[in-house]
Amino acid sequence: MTKNPGGGGGSVVAGRAGGIPEHRLKSMAVSAAHSNAEFFCPDGRATLRESRATTVTGRPAHTVALKVSHRDCGTLHLRLTLASVDDDRSAFLIGLATWAERDVAGREMVDAVLADASLL
Repeated sequence: MTKNPGGGGGSVVAGRAGGIPEHRLKSMAVSAAHSNAEFFCPDGRATLRESRATTVTGRPAHTVALKVSHRDCGTLHLRLTLASVDDDRSAFLIGLATWAERDVAGREMVDAVLADASLL
């Protein structure tokens, strides 16, 4: 986790998964984002902030951003991008940052890392 001077912080994790057809990227990305929100903030309330098709290194992808709130774990910014590598493989990036209305540096840092990602 990286901390910024305003007190917030963020983390980005990458991984791989099995193949996902392009027409299922959106539904799988939304489902994965909500599943991760539940994992990182059990019983939290997830609000969809963004859901859009995109590309990563020219490959089809889908990005979802959630605001996740709970009295015990505070408020988090979760951004997940799911990219189709080929018929047999996909890759994902999950970014988490603390959410402070006046301090957007953590969210911007996570968003910048995910926006600059590429497939190897």
